[in-house]
Amino acid sequence: MVEEGGFDAVKLKGTRDVRGDVAILRALRAALPEVNLRVDPNAAWSVPDSVRAGITLEELDLEYLEDPCSGIEGMSQVKAKIRIPLCTNMCVVRFEEFAPAMRLNAVDVIHGDVYKWGGIAATKALAAHCETFGLGMNLHSGGELGIATAAHLAVVASTPVLSRAIDSMYYLHADDIIEPLHLENGRLRIPEGPGLGVTVDEDKLRHFAAVNSRRRSCALCGRYSRRSGGEPSGNRSPALGWGDRKGTASRNQITYNGNICWTALQVISRMSPAVARSTRHRDGLPREWRLKCRVKRPT
Repeated sequence: MVEEGGFDAVKLKGTRDVRGDVAILRALRAALPEVNLRVDPNAAWSVPDSVRAGITLEELDLEYLEDPCSGIEGMSQVKAKIRIPLCTNMCVVRFEEFAPAMRLNAVDVIHGDVYKWGGIAATKALAAHCETFGLGMNLHSGGELGIATAAHLAVVASTPVLSRAIDSMYYLHADDIIEPLHLENGRLRIPEGPGLGVTVDEDKLRHFAAVNSRRRSCALCGRYSRRSGGEPSGNRSPALGWGDRKGTASRNQITYNGNICWTALQVISRMSPAVARSTRHRDGLPREWRLKCRVKRPT
C-alpha cells in the first residue's frame, strides 16, 4: 500500500505493549527502509518505558516519537535522555502550554489542528511561535472530512514551517459531502476554487445530517447513544437522559443545553459547585471528568 500510494511517511499508533510496538517498528523499518517512520503511543507508555524504548528505537532513524508519555514534565524527562525528536498533540494543545514546554525543553515538534487550536489564524499563529523558537510543526488528523482537510491544506500551502508530511486519514473515507480531494503519489492536491476551494454537495449534506440525527451524543462527554429511542442501556431510570432538552445537575443546579447522558449527569452531581461551574467552557467537561464519564457506564 505504501509503495502503490506513493507515501513517503508512515505513522504507527502505539499501545501499552512497548516491546510489541518496538518489534513492529523494527519490522516496518526493515520493510520500508526509505520511508519516514513515526510512532504515537498516545501517552500509553510510562516515562521509564519511554526512555528505554526511545534508546532502542534510535537505530531506526524515526522522524519523531509522538507523545510517548503524558504531561510536559514527563516529556521533558524523556527528551533529556533520548536523541529521537519528540512531538506532541497532547501536552501542548493551547497557547498557555507553549511557554512551560519551552522552559522545560519538552518537545521538538508540535501538532497544530485548525479545530483544536481555534481556526486557521490561530494555527498560523502557532506556526509563528514554532518558527520563532526553532521548533518543528505538523498538523494533527482526527479523521476530518473534506472541508476540514481543505482547511488544513490551505494552512500547509501558506505556512513554510510546515515542511513535513501532515497527518491525514482522508484516504480512508468511503464518501464525503464535497467532490473528493485528489490524492496522487501520496499527496493531496490543494483545491483551486475560492475560499477553501471546495463545493458542498447539499444532497449529501442533508443525507448525512439525517443519518447523524439518529445518533445522539452527550454534550459533555461526547459519547454516542446507540439506542434509537435515545435512552441509555440498562434498567436504571435516568434523571434527564438523552434527548433534545436542557439538563440540570440536581446538586449544583448547572444548566447545559443539548443532549446529556445519564453517566455525565451522575458525574456532575458529585462535583463541588465550583468545579461544576468550571465545566462551562467550549470543551465540555475537564479531561479527568470526561474520562470518568466514558469509563463509568451504566450497567
